[in-house]
Amino acid sequence: AFVSVRRGHSSLCLHREEGSYPIRTHALTTGQLHPLGVGAGSLAMLSALPDPEIEAVLDANATVLASDYPEFSQDTLRKHIAITRENGFALNPGLIYPDSWGLGVVLRRSDGAIAGALSLAAVESRMQPARRAELLGQLQRHARTIEDSLARLYAPRLGT
Repeated sequence: AFVSVRRGHSSLCLHREEGSYPIRTHALTTGQLHPLGVGAGSLAMLSALPDPEIEAVLDANATVLASDYPEFSQDTLRKHIAITRENGFALNPGLIYPDSWGLGVVLRRSDGAIAGALSLAAVESRMQPARRAELLGQLQRHARTIEDSLARLYAPRLGT
């Protein structure tokens, strides 16, 4: 599982928590930056932005996407943004590393702004539809808990 935040046109992994399953997926490491849209949590954050801001991010990342992530063209990302918005969560079906699937949900502050993303990654065999639905439910519950904690933390500063 991962907690990520936005840093400009990138996503920064702040925390990584290993599960007990013996096969590891090294989709993200703490401190790693990558372009917004690359990875499930990163895609969740990008998809939550207004369309003009999405286009600005895609334009700013065009060179690095083309050189380092050629499977993530702007059109491919736009397609995944639409799917993410429709589903309410991001799914990365092995786009970065074959057999490494990810789920991601955006974390919001109490004012609706993006606070970051919560995501998880697992090998494809552990992300079949029934298990994926179970994991998504857990991810969404944990995301709400984090959002509630953020709201309590910032309430005194916001005068609420």
